[in-house]
Amino acid sequence: MKNSDSITLRDAGKTAFFARDFKTAFERFGEAAALGDAEAQCFLGEFYDDFGRGFPVDFAKARELYEKSFAQGFARAGTNLSALFSNGQGVPRDEAEAEKLLAAALARGDALAVQLEAAKIFLEIEEDAPDALKKARAALELQRRAEADADFVRAYGKLSPLLELFVARIAGKLDAETFATETRAVCRALRRALKKAALPNDSLFFVYAFVKMRTDDDELAETLLREAAQDGPATAKATLAWTLYSGGKPGAFALALEAFGAVPSCDAALVLALSYAFGEGVEEKPEEARYWFDRAIELAAPEDAPRLGDAHASFGLFEQGQGDFKAAERHFRASAALGDANGASELARALFARDDPEAFTFAKAAYEGGAVLGARVLAACHRDGVGTKKSPKDFVRIARELDAADEAVGAYMLGGACREGFGVPEDEARAIAYFERADALGDADAAGRIAQIYRMRKPADRRAFKWAKKGAEQGDADAMVELARCFRVGLGTKRDEDAELEWLLKAAELGEPTARFCAGAELVTREEFSRARELLLAAFDEGDADAAFQLARCEWNDPDGDPEAVVRWAKLGTKNGDAGAWGILGLCAWHGAGLPRSPEKARRCWRNGSKLGDPQCDELLKNPPEPED
Repeated sequence: MKNSDSITLRDAGKTAFFARDFKTAFERFGEAAALGDAEAQCFLGEFYDDFGRGFPVDFAKARELYEKSFAQGFARAGTNLSALFSNGQGVPRDEAEAEKLLAAALARGDALAVQLEAAKIFLEIEEDAPDALKKARAALELQRRAEADADFVRAYGKLSPLLELFVARIAGKLDAETFATETRAVCRALRRALKKAALPNDSLFFVYAFVKMRTDDDELAETLLREAAQDGPATAKATLAWTLYSGGKPGAFALALEAFGAVPSCDAALVLALSYAFGEGVEEKPEEARYWFDRAIELAAPEDAPRLGDAHASFGLFEQGQGDFKAAERHFRASAALGDANGASELARALFARDDPEAFTFAKAAYEGGAVLGARVLAACHRDGVGTKKSPKDFVRIARELDAADEAVGAYMLGGACREGFGVPEDEARAIAYFERADALGDADAAGRIAQIYRMRKPADRRAFKWAKKGAEQGDADAMVELARCFRVGLGTKRDEDAELEWLLKAAELGEPTARFCAGAELVTREEFSRARELLLAAFDEGDADAAFQLARCEWNDPDGDPEAVVRWAKLGTKNGDAGAWGILGLCAWHGAGLPRSPEKARRCWRNGSKLGDPQCDELLKNPPEPED
């Protein structure tokens, strides 16, 4: 027989609870729990179990109270214990134990367990599956069973109207537009009704999940999530933080920090990691970013896989920016393993850059996952025969698919195919038309390709300048080089060597190798040796063998140049077949600069250069310089 004092205290706690006087409810439940009341023990445990509303979280205390309550036969305590084991909160994560406890609570008729079972079925429904209607009706029936419990309704309100609407949709009674309109109306009514419930936040979180999964109304979903997070559980706050971060909206970092401080979670840790990685809402701190990402991985549960996969892809890009390409690839691989198409795309791109056959496998997976970058890399694999046979047909097929979807890259790829006659007849006019379409769809590189086509016509077409200028102003380094060439020869504009150099330097800052070489060579001529040397060394390191001669020229003409460096670079130039390098090497021998003085060797060098067609070597053979004292 139950202690009458504990019953009185517990009932007083429930009265305060339903009136949202949570402080008084906590005190009365605590008093009743101390007297051994099973219901009070469970209700008190819930205040420690991410209750929100200013109450501290203590999962170990919650577990202790739930176990005492469940041992006395109170079913709801089993439901709550199940959640702790499922989430690894206060106990090691144990899905088998979680399922066992939930089944026991269901068998005892706990309304919350019944609703959770309804939610589980609902979340698993694939709308086009043959059993979708059967499952939707089963979820609705379970929800109605839960709502037969009066106290349950007083706490959480009624959510069955949403499931009734979903059943009607699956049964074909509502088209998509009507379903969306009716969903908004039902949500408005539910939000009004839930103001009378004791725990509206928990129910609003389910309503948010319904809208997010079953409609395209992201604005309504975010509104519901904000309301659920307001003074609510840390879980809702962490989800909101991820939503804000993903949408590029302010407040994500502070909210994630608050949520993690209450209940450590994968979502909150990911937001903190990515915020520190990219300096969003907080100062960029790479080591902090890595610490929080490791915490996110530690806390990740199976249901976190989609967000974790997305975050791995983003963190891979962060590591690329830090210059740690091995770490970047590890993140891309982890992302791809979690089924993220963007991660698979980035991995495919990295592998393709080194001609790794695996690029094809990951690009194909990303393409099948709907990633545009994956499609682009897959097409490139078919074009270059990386991981598969060369297939112009497949390249063009993928390009046409992308173009049909109004993806700028598709039109760009088709422009290149028409320009080169790859998989389609070579057709300059069609190439220009495709590049113009790509430009109109927002491809910043297309204008530069159009400029190149016009510049390379015989005679060159002055329209090259207009397109090169457009592309350059959009930040395309190739277009900047084209614009510099227009200024160099006065194509479509006046000749302007200063403007030429200005655009070459801008392209060089973006890492364009041709621009580095050309700007470096021009700066040697202008006797700006320090800047010239920096650009030419970068060009050489990028594989531009012609930079060796220009570096030799730079060292030779610089009053502070190193004679041994002149010789070293000139010899490299001669090995690369650069005729001018023989001229400089001959001057080194003639003057004894970096080499023993040897007029005979100098003349041999100049003869070699002359045979390769260098006019300076011809002149040096006819009129060698005066020997230095």
